[in-house]
Amino acid sequence: MLPRPAKHIEKLLADKTVTTHFYRIAVSAVMLVFLILIFSIVRRSFFGQIDPEAHIYFEIVLLLLLAVLAEVAVLYFKQQSVIVLMVLGMVISPGFLKIIWNFIILLPLPLSLPAQAPVLFHHHEIIQIFAQLGAIILLFKVGIHSKIEKIFTKENLLTALAGIAVPFIVGYLYAVYSSGSFSYAMFVGASLAATSVGVTVAILKEMKV
Repeated sequence: MLPRPAKHIEKLLADKTVTTHFYRIAVSAVMLVFLILIFSIVRRSFFGQIDPEAHIYFEIVLLLLLAVLAEVAVLYFKQQSVIVLMVLGMVISPGFLKIIWNFIILLPLPLSLPAQAPVLFHHHEIIQIFAQLGAIILLFKVGIHSKIEKIFTKENLLTALAGIAVPFIVGYLYAVYSSGSFSYAMFVGASLAATSVGVTVAILKEMKV
């Protein structure tokens, strides 16, 4: 027979409303910790003096924390995780940071910001290795859960052809209209067609196609 405090706790845990409330509090606490860590890492990367050899650890931790926030955004907005991660990658890219930095330095902030946009990531080769490993794991995971008899169907053939033809045509037309040569346009189209497989597979997997 359980004592009265234990029965009270068991009753609270059995209540779905209380459990949901506790879950929201726990998620909010975790998100607060992540935001504090992200702020400290970004602030250190922007304004602090970091050993170049140790900067890779800051970059990896920052990417992991941003990935966690992206997963929360996926659950909140109910979108495909690949699309959210692509948008997040564009936001933290050097080109986008340079664009928004010109507007940030014009704001009346109580901080002395540098004139040039900060560089978040210095070790591009290591990050590229992680990106390639992620693509390999993604394709391997999709291949494990695929059945051979369901691959060679008319719907899958049309999806595969569209996944190759559409990126190639878009890249080719963009290169042609941006005053590029024929060989350059073919190269851009082929590059987009070759690198769109992982993204296409991930989106189709989440859509259960």
